[in-house]
Amino acid sequence: MKKTKDNSMEAIKLIGILMLINTAIIALIYLNNPDISKWKIITFSSVGIVVGVILLFSDRISSIDIADFAKIEMNRKKAEENLGVIESIRADVENQKNKIDAVFRDLNETNKKASAALETADKIQGKSEEIEKIQDEAKVKVNSMNSLLEFQLVALKAQNDDRKSFDILIKHSRNVDDPMRDVSSSILLTIMSDPVVENTMFSTINWEYLKIDPATATIQEMLNVLSRIPSRMSVDLFTHIWNRENIPLNDKVHLAIQLINESKSVVMLNSACIYLNKITGINKNALIWEVYLNWWKENESKYQ
Repeated sequence: MKKTKDNSMEAIKLIGILMLINTAIIALIYLNNPDISKWKIITFSSVGIVVGVILLFSDRISSIDIADFAKIEMNRKKAEENLGVIESIRADVENQKNKIDAVFRDLNETNKKASAALETADKIQGKSEEIEKIQDEAKVKVNSMNSLLEFQLVALKAQNDDRKSFDILIKHSRNVDDPMRDVSSSILLTIMSDPVVENTMFSTINWEYLKIDPATATIQEMLNVLSRIPSRMSVDLFTHIWNRENIPLNDKVHLAIQLINESKSVVMLNSACIYLNKITGINKNALIWEVYLNWWKENESKYQ
């Protein structure tokens, strides 16, 4: 039986060989015929060759185990199933990608809006800082103008025998960093060069009008009339008191110190300093009136 099977296989192989030979001969014959399409000849030849080869190797093909084909079929189906799963995953990934792209588009749009908002905020901040700078400069100018007006008012009052304004000018003149130092010093020199302040100009007091006796009136009685006479006449009043021999020196010194401490008149202040020079040897004036008070602290006990 095995021999019969071998003979059958040999016959099949022979048929395969003949088919390959005939296919080659026929293909060569018709290949030179222009009326037949070359694609048809190629197709015919391909089929003949495949069939011939199959017949020629039929013994090997028949030996392939059916189980292998079943296994191949199962693997094919499994591959198709896996392909379906992969396709589903790919679709999900594509869907997620689209969602992510949409999120990034929203983020880009938000970033653009945020950048525009920040740029606008920066511009507003810049304008705000510019306005603040202008306001600060304006305040400085206004303050400077106000300071200048205040200084002019102080200078005018000092030149009109105002002791408080006179002392303010002194402070300006002593401060090396004060921008009004030089001007203050100049105004003070002008005030101190006034003949009345220097005690070089005198006037006549109308004692009858004041209704006091200049020879016998007490110091307090004469001081009481200061409010009723011009400030320029106060020098004459103080000179009269100082020159009266019936007034003790102690009283005169006490009066001079009192005027330096309390007088609201520059003229009276300087007069007190000048007359104290006669007994103290200080030889200064109202520009540094504090030295007389320092002298008094050290010598007050001598004039009790």
